[in-house]
Amino acid sequence: ELATFPIRDLGLHAVYVIPTVLVSAVAFTLTRFLKTKLVKSINDEIANNKTD
Repeated sequence: ELATFPIRDLGLHAVYVIPTVLVSAVAFTLTRFLKTKLVKSINDEIANNKTD
């Protein structure tokens, strides 16, 4: 009984932890990617305004 309980508990934790970690990783990557794109487009706009 005692030996099987922690394993079942661990499995339950994995079911909650793994998707949470995956979602966090995806969200982090997306925000970073979007920020980089945004900064790049803003910098391009500034560069375009300076050349005019």
